[in-house]
Amino acid sequence: MDDEHEDVFVKNIFVPGLNISFDSAEILELLVSMLALCFAMNIVYLGIDSMMNSPLLFGLHMIVFMIGAAPGFLIHEIAHKWVAIKYGAVSYYKASAKGLIMMIIFSFLGFVFAAPGAVMIRAKYLASKERAFISMAGPLVNIVISLFSLLVLGGLILIGVNEIPVSFGFEQMASISPFTLGEVAYFSAMINAFLAFFNMLPFFPLDGSKIIVWNKTKWLMLIMFAGVLMIAINPGFIFMIIMFVILAFIMSVFARTIMM
Repeated sequence: MDDEHEDVFVKNIFVPGLNISFDSAEILELLVSMLALCFAMNIVYLGIDSMMNSPLLFGLHMIVFMIGAAPGFLIHEIAHKWVAIKYGAVSYYKASAKGLIMMIIFSFLGFVFAAPGAVMIRAKYLASKERAFISMAGPLVNIVISLFSLLVLGGLILIGVNEIPVSFGFEQMASISPFTLGEVAYFSAMINAFLAFFNMLPFFPLDGSKIIVWNKTKWLMLIMFAGVLMIAINPGFIFMIIMFVILAFIMSVFARTIMM
């Protein structure tokens, strides 16, 4: 944990209902991490060349990733923070400069190591079950968002508007828009299923590394559900899952020494 960050921790923005607060530095670090994650996913999806050769297309995809990925990332981290506070801990999100750089570098190689930072927790004592519940909150939120996105996709198909281009209100963008409404919902389902599965991997600094210490059976149930959800969304993800497990294990070895 970073003692210096706690010294300047000032409750600037209070969220009614959730009973949690954010300081300006924490909000900035959340936004930077969110933008970096969407950028990395965009690079993996389109390729590095697209940023230079087709900046408009890259920008449109970036907006779609902001719609599909950003809410899942933000709510994931807020869920960790909220549950930690419920257990009487002081918690705040802190970006990792080295983690952000590592995520961008690996995106150029075609892989997203979605760990730009983490919720720091300070408490006199937390049992392994409590730490597991704090860690579990994020992936569970992503699973819920993924399932909800699939319901939205089904609704769009039923009312026949899933093929409408996403033009953000500009008619001239409709002809070049790379996504339809249905595809945005699909992307949201896919990305959140990925975030749930990835974070449930039992490698440091991911959530799964804390959950498996508490209960291996519940960890296995959650990661299997997230994996099945990924495959249900796209059967081709079975190969991606194998790659994630191998690469995440390798990268976690490096993360132990350079993260935070």
